[in-house]
Amino acid sequence: MARNKAIRLLGLRDSAELLVALGDADLPMPLPPPHDLENQAVAFAKLWKQS
Repeated sequence: MARNKAIRLLGLRDSAELLVALGDADLPMPLPPPHDLENQAVAFAKLWKQS
């Protein structure tokens, strides 16, 4: 289910409230696809080395 649809159906204000509701229900937090995580890690490593 799309995030916006879940927020609307649950009557929540925004994504932050959705994350709290997921935690309160002991449900897992949503994660980006593995390739996105890898790309983010590579980008972070490049930035870290530049500083």
